[in-house]
Amino acid sequence: LDPATGKPRADAVPRPIAARPKGTAIEAPFLTERDGWIYCFAAADFCCRGARSTYKTIVGRSRSLDSPFVDRDGVRMLDGGGSVVA
Repeated sequence: LDPATGKPRADAVPRPIAARPKGTAIEAPFLTERDGWIYCFAAADFCCRGARSTYKTIVGRSRSLDSPFVDRDGVRMLDGGGSVVA
């Protein structure tokens, strides 16, 4: 990000930090920092399907934006990981 504007720099290249298995969804990621860790919270899977809904909030953490975000079992969020928190 450009520190002056908060917008992506002209040479910025987006990088994914989380993904779900084929056929499921991930949305509304939120990053926050605490005690030297960066946490990625996201909504995952499907809502609005009644008893078949699988929607949940997941989290992973990383020491930097350049490192993978992993869940409590060490599974990368890019590989479908994410500890369920709600």
